[in-house]
Amino acid sequence: MTLLNKWLYLSAFCGAVTGIIVLLGNPLLPIYSLAQHGWAWHHIPEVLSFLFFGMGLGAVKGAILKEINWKETIYLIILTTISLALLVVYALNIVIPIVTIPSFMGYLTERWLTLRK
Repeated sequence: MTLLNKWLYLSAFCGAVTGIIVLLGNPLLPIYSLAQHGWAWHHIPEVLSFLFFGMGLGAVKGAILKEINWKETIYLIILTTISLALLVVYALNIVIPIVTIPSFMGYLTERWLTLRK
């Protein structure tokens, strides 16, 4: 795999779908308990986008080793920096479920699958 792998393409695609849904009016989800907290349809591809982004970083050629090494910190720092930057821009309650959790879950899942091979 190169730096541009299938997960990063899926992340970009989901990001584009998120933008399209927002431009189309950003409708709220039909589930009342979620809609009353502002959850809209665009959050679904947005969460998937960050999940795929984390998986993409976990599948980068430099990270695909049979053991965890110091190079892992580069990708974890990238994920942490993105999360912290979005924490500054948005409220804490949105960044954790939409950005941080899917990104790290995707990264750690991809690395776990790589280490198990």
